[in-house]
Amino acid sequence: ENHSIRGLIKRRNLSTNSVRKVCYNGASSSVSSHVTAAILVGITTLLLRAATLFN
Repeated sequence: ENHSIRGLIKRRNLSTNSVRKVCYNGASSSVSSHVTAAILVGITTLLLRAATLFN
């Protein structure tokens, strides 16, 4: 019984670690997507400002 309980605990730890990794990866990917979106918006605004200045 002790061995099976340890196995269950190990399995639970592995599952929680995998869930944490998935959550962390999702958060990092969403952050990177937000950063890229912000960069794109900044570039477009700069281009629009330059176009209005040159025009």
